[in-house]
Amino acid sequence: MASRGTTGRNPTTLMIRKVPLEYTLQLLHAELAELFGTEEIFDFLHLPWDVKKGRNCGYAFINFSSPSITPACIELLEKHSFRGSGATCAVGLAAVQGVAANLMSLLQRSASGAVRGEPVFIWKGRMVSVSMLRAALGADDAG
Repeated sequence: MASRGTTGRNPTTLMIRKVPLEYTLQLLHAELAELFGTEEIFDFLHLPWDVKKGRNCGYAFINFSSPSITPACIELLEKHSFRGSGATCAVGLAAVQGVAANLMSLLQRSASGAVRGEPVFIWKGRMVSVSMLRAALGADDAG
């Protein structure tokens, strides 16, 4: 397992590579919830989307609700092949760790134009867009 970008000894956020390009966020969410036996153990899932190509970028970010379950989840992921794909997942620690830091990173990247389109992610089992998050946090009250 790569440790690139680790910011602490108890990581909770992973980068999953080799996600089939045709996967949607909903499909990935369902497959991971099935793999782990529940969606309750992860509180954030983001599948970056290439708007120009109309598909995902081949990687995703997942945050687990507790650092104590991360090692077992890494083990499951490293043995997992996505449906219709012969390739096994590649897993590493994400540069941004924790659900709050990931949400802030998405907000900042979206506001700066670094992300094309409207980033959508799963947060606490619900599909949320960055604009919905901004509205919920009151960040759209600038005008």
